[in-house]
Amino acid sequence: MLTVVVAIDNIHLNELQKSLPTWINFKGFAKYPFLVIYDASQLHPSDDRFEIFKNLNVEFVAFKDHLTTYYTQREKMLTALTVIPGKYVKTKYYLKIDTDCLATNSDKWFDETWLDKNYVFISNPWGTTKPANAIQLLDDWADEKFPGIKPLNLQFNPDNEKIKHKRIISWIFLCNTEWSVKMAEYFHHDGLYKLPSISDKEYKVSQDTVLWYLAELHGYKYKTFNFKSKGWIHKRL
Repeated sequence: MLTVVVAIDNIHLNELQKSLPTWINFKGFAKYPFLVIYDASQLHPSDDRFEIFKNLNVEFVAFKDHLTTYYTQREKMLTALTVIPGKYVKTKYYLKIDTDCLATNSDKWFDETWLDKNYVFISNPWGTTKPANAIQLLDDWADEKFPGIKPLNLQFNPDNEKIKHKRIISWIFLCNTEWSVKMAEYFHHDGLYKLPSISDKEYKVSQDTVLWYLAELHGYKYKTFNFKSKGWIHKRL
């Protein structure tokens, strides 16, 4: 058993009206417990759109910050998806799924034996990170956070907008709950959770970049899998 985790604000709740029915109709998600993290500065469960969760086993968690801690709405929501699941999920694994992810057929979407192989996460493969110096900035962050650890030291061309390397993209992200608790503590400081920036020109965070980075840095075992081959698509809704 696993728990489905989504984070919603006004825009993402609108997307979920289209995507959630496909998860239920094609992939049988009604059998899973849900953890729904909602932006309490934008939404309230009395909103008629919350009817989409009717008849599901759902725990709602309010996450409220009027952009005083977080510079952007994106940073706020990605931080919530990174640090909150470990506080509430009761299953060994949870599935963080983006609201613009659609199921298109009834193919079995994952292999249950994966959950017995001690992967810290299972997600789609990806091949680039923007900006080009993003991994170097994470190496600099890790040098302070983990003194003496060997950096990834990926070579990049500063004239390029991105760096090519093997990594993940997490529109579907099966994560070991215990591991996520441990990773969240690395972002905790003075009572707040802040993900490290991957840009030196603006405060820009990336949930999947930093979790992939930590797995690589510490040698944790993870798996990449093409979920599109099992009837999933990721598109703007």
